[in-house]
Amino acid sequence: MRYPGAAYLPEHHRTLIAIDRILDALKPQVRKAFLWAQLEGLTCRQIAERLGVSLATAERHVAAALRHCYSLRFGG
Repeated sequence: MRYPGAAYLPEHHRTLIAIDRILDALKPQVRKAFLWAQLEGLTCRQIAERLGVSLATAERHVAAALRHCYSLRFGG
């Protein structure tokens, strides 16, 4: 998504836009798993139930999202 005039937005708006771009790069189930874990505090077991996947798959989704965020933040 393109945001016109982003240079003129307050810092918190720029931060939200950056987070949106990071999350937008994730596959839909990975994004859901990550947001449920981070914002709702769901366990991987609860995420697996919501997504209809195995516990191992839910754990992989959360780990993949965390690795993605970490690599973008720290370049590794």
